[in-house]
Amino acid sequence: MKIRKIVMTLLLAIGLMIIPQLGTAEMASLSEEQLNGVIGQAGMSFQIDRLNWGMTIETLAYGDEDGLGPGTNTTAGYFSLCGIEFVGAAQFTDPLKLDISTTGDGTRVKSLNMTMTGMTLQVDRFSIDAIRLGSKPGTGESLGSIYMSNMVASITGNVRISTIP
Repeated sequence: MKIRKIVMTLLLAIGLMIIPQLGTAEMASLSEEQLNGVIGQAGMSFQIDRLNWGMTIETLAYGDEDGLGPGTNTTAGYFSLCGIEFVGAAQFTDPLKLDISTTGDGTRVKSLNMTMTGMTLQVDRFSIDAIRLGSKPGTGESLGSIYMSNMVASITGNVRISTIP
């Protein structure tokens, strides 16, 4: 068993020494004349096919901790949305393309081009389990809930943002 481990370790070590050499196979130096014909481009490119999301929020509240103010004989009041769930996806007909190009020296963004030929936005579930009015966030009796499912929207268009030279 010990010999087997030694042999496997040696084979792994030899393999790790060979792999970097494979990356340089078929590489050749370019002459000055050949380098003059090389065109480089600075920037980045992203492609997005599908975005999924699943979001939950325990409590989203708006309130006023001192009521209507001193001398008004009122107390704190909060409007709270509790148990929020938002699940869905954006599926692109063709991948969303985002190209960022920079100036020749790479110091400034020259343009930002976003191309979206078609997208389907699907909301599988959007729900708020309780809508509450209380003296603290998330407290008080529930006034009801909101639920939405299987919403589908189709969106198309192109956006181009560029700097002015």
